[in-house]
Amino acid sequence: MDISIDVPDKGQRGAFRCRIPGLLVRVRETGKVYHVEDISASGFAFKADIKKFKEDADLTIDLFLSKKPIVAGVVTRVIRLIAPKQLVGCSFDSITQKQEEKLDKLVLEVQKRMIAMRKTGQEEGEA
Repeated sequence: MDISIDVPDKGQRGAFRCRIPGLLVRVRETGKVYHVEDISASGFAFKADIKKFKEDADLTIDLFLSKKPIVAGVVTRVIRLIAPKQLVGCSFDSITQKQEEKLDKLVLEVQKRMIAMRKTGQEEGEA
């Protein structure tokens, strides 16, 4: 699995976030699948035509990694629309304990890989 690590900017998500190639989100309200730009324990961003979304809107999503379902039926809220990059930033809102555990496991696995890369002397983002 290729992984790149980004450090959050001040004023944005305070949680560790990462980019996982092959991570997709299906937005049930649009019926479309989008590439996830980055994800953390508190939210995620995906590339889309931002004109089709509104801030503060609730979305129900399913996450897939390499076409395998990771977590389904997660209620999220659109927090921001980033026009230059065509990104929709969402937070996990009404999340069940089981969904939270699955998302935490995914992010934790990325953190473990990052630590392993540092121990072997690889640069961040070279996984």
